[in-house]
Amino acid sequence: MTFAAAFSKSYVLRCVLVILLGIVTVVALGCAQKQRLTDTSGTWPMFQFRADHNAVLKSSATSFRWTTIIGSKINASLALVNNVLFLDTIDKRVIALEARSGKVIWSTSVDNSVMSTPVVADGRVFVGTGHNGVLDGDGSKIYADNDPTRPWGREQGDAIIALRSYDGKRLWTFETIGEDMPSAIIVGDELIFGNGDMHAYALHLSSGIQLWNSPIPGVVTMASANYKDGVAFISSCKSGPYVCDTSALSTRTGQKIWARPFGDEDAAPTLGASRVYVAGFTGLGCTANRKVSTAVALRERDGGFIWGARFSRCGYFSHQESNERSISGLYFDHYYVQASGISTEVRCFSAGSGSIQWSFNAERPVKMTPVMSDGSVFFGDVGGYFYKLDARSGTLVARRKFQHPFTTSSPLINGNTLFLAFDGGVIAVSPMSLR
Repeated sequence: MTFAAAFSKSYVLRCVLVILLGIVTVVALGCAQKQRLTDTSGTWPMFQFRADHNAVLKSSATSFRWTTIIGSKINASLALVNNVLFLDTIDKRVIALEARSGKVIWSTSVDNSVMSTPVVADGRVFVGTGHNGVLDGDGSKIYADNDPTRPWGREQGDAIIALRSYDGKRLWTFETIGEDMPSAIIVGDELIFGNGDMHAYALHLSSGIQLWNSPIPGVVTMASANYKDGVAFISSCKSGPYVCDTSALSTRTGQKIWARPFGDEDAAPTLGASRVYVAGFTGLGCTANRKVSTAVALRERDGGFIWGARFSRCGYFSHQESNERSISGLYFDHYYVQASGISTEVRCFSAGSGSIQWSFNAERPVKMTPVMSDGSVFFGDVGGYFYKLDARSGTLVARRKFQHPFTTSSPLINGNTLFLAFDGGVIAVSPMSLR
């Protein structure tokens, strides 16, 4: 055999080995991705993952950098399970993204706008559809006014939908007359949520069969449920006059434990230090149609009033990026932080007494729930500014202007990666890059 022939044969063998190695690598990566996507061990049980609403995970030290354009507004917060981000959109889609790259894994269309945080368990993703409008009691007519004494929804009805987490295939649908914009909670094998028809419901996770429904004092528009120790907490409102309540229900039976006249239909209760913190608003002390935000702390066990506080700036309800009039708060280390949503104020209160620890004024209204990580509080406003504050003093550490405004979708931090939804897409950045 000549040298040229030997070299040619060796070269061909090397090429074949490289090709085979590439195939094996691709297959291995594909199997790993499928195994990850079909892994049913991870959960995301509620809005902002935890009862204190601090969606900060310490499971990864890796920093990811990417931007994915979705092409629609994202008003719900994100969910992260097994390195997959789940989100939903105003233009009727539920989407799964690769957390490392932002690549779309699957996208499933549903029947109406989706603004509930996807909750995840047992290899299933659960979302609720919703549409602003007011119905007759039987759901037969939609009204132009926003009268919460009537069910809140649309003539066609809405639904809670269960999708398979690894490919988005629809598994079951539970239809409702009222809208299902509020995020559900997962408690054991139950899915519990407030509805626009003035009821709370519990469904079986695997089948979607109703386990119980319980009347609540008003409609729930965007107020996600919360949960602790066998009790679900849900805020709702009704008019004539306009009155809001927060209810505590048994997760096993739906029986009412207590209800108190505080909270708002747009803001989920926040839990911490055996207290329930609820956001609201009042017109007292404001001129014309202006309102001012309020914060109230209740005893978790019986709803007893502990303290109440009002913000300093009156303002008008704004439709920019969302219609929420009240914004859910964040609890951490005996502090409670809440954005106004009406004005540009963000305030930190002593969780025990309600005294003001610090107050910060953003450039524009903040309509998302903040998070706290490594001594800093993070949030964005509807003008596209994103802020990093010292958690103890409220001092501005960093501010960064993004190209797009931020909605009600709250931040999520996993290790060294900050995930943010904006009006049109999702971005992954390092919290340290905000300096």
